[in-house]
Amino acid sequence: MKSFFPGLRAGTAKLGKLGAAVTLALSAYGVGAAEHPLTRINYDATKNVNVIDIVMSIDWDFDNPPAGRDKSFIEAILRQTSQSYYTMTEGKQMLGKVYVYKNSQFMDNTDIQYLQKDGRANANVAGIGNCKACRILMFAGTGEAADALGKTVAHEFGHYILGVMDEYREEGGTSTEPGSPQDGDTPKDTIMHNHLQFVTLSTATDYADPATQKTAQYRVYNKSIWETLVSPPEADINPVGRMYFDPFKNMTAPTGADLKKPTTGWESAFQVVYMGSSTSQTSSAAQNGPINVIVIDTTTGKTQLDAQLNAAQQVVNSAGDNNRIAVYAFPFGSAPVVPATLLSQGDARNTVKAAIARIAPDSADDDTTNGDRLFDWAEALLPALFPAGPKSASAQGYYYRLYATSQGVGVKDGRVVYYDGKTLADIGPVSQFLPQSRQTLSDTLQKALGEIQKVRSDADTPMVTLFTTDTQTISNSVAKALQDAKVAVNPVVLAVSKGTTAGRNRFTSSIPGSQSLYDLAKGTKGLFQEANKMADLTRNAAKASNSAEGDNYEPVADATSDTLAAGASATATALIAGNGIDGEVTFQAYWNDTDEGKISFSLTTPGGTPITPTTLPSGISYSSNAGEGTATYTVATGYAGRAGKWSSTVTASKATLDSVFQEVAVKSSLAAVVDVFGGTKDDTRAMTAVVEVSGPLPVKGASVTADIYAAADGTLVKSGLILKDNGVAPDVKIGDGRYTVSLADLPAGDYEIVVKVSGDGSAVFTTAGATKKGTNQPDVSVPAFQRSATDTFKKEL
Repeated sequence: MKSFFPGLRAGTAKLGKLGAAVTLALSAYGVGAAEHPLTRINYDATKNVNVIDIVMSIDWDFDNPPAGRDKSFIEAILRQTSQSYYTMTEGKQMLGKVYVYKNSQFMDNTDIQYLQKDGRANANVAGIGNCKACRILMFAGTGEAADALGKTVAHEFGHYILGVMDEYREEGGTSTEPGSPQDGDTPKDTIMHNHLQFVTLSTATDYADPATQKTAQYRVYNKSIWETLVSPPEADINPVGRMYFDPFKNMTAPTGADLKKPTTGWESAFQVVYMGSSTSQTSSAAQNGPINVIVIDTTTGKTQLDAQLNAAQQVVNSAGDNNRIAVYAFPFGSAPVVPATLLSQGDARNTVKAAIARIAPDSADDDTTNGDRLFDWAEALLPALFPAGPKSASAQGYYYRLYATSQGVGVKDGRVVYYDGKTLADIGPVSQFLPQSRQTLSDTLQKALGEIQKVRSDADTPMVTLFTTDTQTISNSVAKALQDAKVAVNPVVLAVSKGTTAGRNRFTSSIPGSQSLYDLAKGTKGLFQEANKMADLTRNAAKASNSAEGDNYEPVADATSDTLAAGASATATALIAGNGIDGEVTFQAYWNDTDEGKISFSLTTPGGTPITPTTLPSGISYSSNAGEGTATYTVATGYAGRAGKWSSTVTASKATLDSVFQEVAVKSSLAAVVDVFGGTKDDTRAMTAVVEVSGPLPVKGASVTADIYAAADGTLVKSGLILKDNGVAPDVKIGDGRYTVSLADLPAGDYEIVVKVSGDGSAVFTTAGATKKGTNQPDVSVPAFQRSATDTFKKEL
C-alpha cells in the first residue's frame, strides 16, 4: 500500500483531531438557480440621476477602420451624445458604459446600429428594454462631423429612451399618422425639432398658444415633453409603453424659464468599452470575447442526457475560437467539469468535447464517478484541508486525491477513506456522504456565475447555456444575481410537463420564491427554447449559441420529420438572396443518438446539381462528427450560383426512432425578429405580435405570416396569420418595416410563434419611418429573399 499515500499505515487507525473535524464537517453539511443583457438603466439615488449603459454595434472594424472612422471618431460621437442628453434631461440622465461591438456583431440585438453608409436616422419609440427588435439606426457615411452625429443620437434617445415624439415639421409630408411629423405642424425650439440648433426639451410654455400645438408630441400626449416625463405612463392618452424614470417622479415639470441646461457633470460615469479582442491571445485570462458556461442536468435519464451531451458538443462546435467555454454538471456541481477554457488554445475544442462526453448520469454508482463528486465537494467545503488542484489517481483499488497539505481523501469498494498525513481511516460508506454533496440547480448556476466572474472583464460577453427539463425552477435570489451581473441565461429544455390549458401557464412558477426557466431567460435577456423531441435539443442549442454570441446568421428555412421509414426522404427548400444580401450559407441536419448511422444528407443547387459528401465542388464543404447527431454543408460567399432556390434532403437507410430536423441559415444583415407585446400581468396592453424585417434598413413590402402553436404539445392554434405594415391598428406606422397582428383573442397559456417572411423582388429598403428631421433616401430594391423566425411567449390575461 506504499504506492497509495507516502507513509501510509493501513489498518483501523483512529482519526486524530483533524480527522474527526473532517468527519464532523462532512456529515454535518446539509443535503442539498434589443434586449441585450449589457443594457442597463441604473438609478443613483444619492444624485437622483439615471446612469444608462448602452450597447452599440457598428458594421466596420474599429481596430482596422476606414479612414476617419477610428476609435477617436466613435468616442467623439458618444461624448457629444452624453453631453447633449445630459443637457436635454436637465442632468437627470447620462450615459455610463457604452459597449461597442464591431463587424456587425449583435447588430440584430443592440441599442444603436451604426452603419458606414448614408441614411436618415431612426429610432423605435420607448424601445429600450422593451423588445428585441427595438433600436436606434444611425449612419456614419453622411459626411457629418462627430459632434453633429452625437447630437443626432441624443435626439433619437428622446424617442428610444424617453418615449417622446418629434416636434419638427415634415415639409411636403403626406402622413396623417398622429405620431408622425406632418406638413402643417408648428415646430418648437427644442432638440426634438432641430438637434443642431436647440438643446432642450419642450415645456408647457412652448404649447401655451393653442394655435401652435400642432406637433407629433402634442397629438400623442396632449402636452409638452416635460409634462409627459413627470407624469406616470398610465396617465397617457395614447400609451406607447414608455418607462417612468425615478429622477422624474415627484418632480414638477419645469417651464421655459426654469431650465438650467447643465453642460458639466455628464462625464462622471461615461466609458467606452470596445468588446472582444483585436489580436490573438495565448492566455484565456488575456482574451476578451464570449464566455459561455454550459450547465447540464444529469438527473434526466440516460437517453435525454445523451441528447443533451450531443447538444452541448454542438455548442462547442459552433463557438468561435475566441470563446471561453466552461462546463458544469448538475446536481454534482461543486467544481466545473471544464474550467473556463479558451477554444483557440491547442486542441482545446476537442478536449472540452471529450470532457462533455464523459459526463455520467446522476445515477452512476462506480467508485471513480462517486469519488470525483465527493472530492470536488470536499475541496469546495474545506479548501484549507483540500485545496483544489490535484488530479485523481488510482492505486491498489483506491481512487484518491492527495493534497499539498499532506491530507488526502479516497474511495474504495463504496467506502470513503481519509488520510491525515500519517494514518488512513475509513470514515463511512459513500452512500452516507454522496447525498450531502448534491446541489440544487440554483446552487449550480451560482457556481457558473462564479466561474464567469473569475475571468470576466468589461469587454467580455458572458452567458450560461442550460440543458434541463421544463419542470425545473430557479430561486429568485440566484436569478437576480445573474441579472445584476448582466449574464444572459439560455435554457434549452425538453418539455416533459404536458397538458397546458387555458388559464394555466407552465412558463410561470407556482413555487414561492422561485421562477420558471422561461422567466429566468426573459429576465436576464437570454433566449428560451423548448423542445418536444430530444433530437431538437441540438438544433436549439446551436440557435442559443449563435444568438448569445451575436452571430449574424439568419434562419431561412427548416423542415421536421417526426420519423422516417427505411428508404424515405425529407426535403427543405430555401431561397438564397443575391446582390450581396446573403453571404455564407449553412445547411444542417440533426438527429438523435438512437438514429446514428441511418441518415445520409445531400444538397441540390439552384442549377439542379446534386451535392454529396463525396462530390464536393470548390466552395462547398461538409462536416459531420460521429456520435454527435449533426451534419453540415457550408456554401462559401464566393460560390458561383449561390443565389436562388436550394434544397437539402435527408434519407434514412433504416427506419428512424426519433425526429430528424433540417435548418438553413445565411450570414446576412437582412433579418426578421419577432416580438410579442401585452397580454401579461406586467404589460396589460392587448397582445400583439410584431415582426421587424430589416437589412438593417427597414424593409417595406415583404410578405409576413405566422402560425401559433401550443408550446406544450405542438398543437396548431392559429394558422396563416397575416402581419401588416399599413399603419392601421394594431400596426403603428406605415412602411417602417414593423409588421403587426393582434393576438388579443388567444386564451391564456404558453405558445410558440413561427414566422415566415419572404420577398418576391418588389420589396424595398426604406427610410420612410425615420424619426430625424431630414430628407428620406431613395428606396432600394431588395432581391427575392426568405427568412424565418420563432419565439415562445405566455399569455396571462
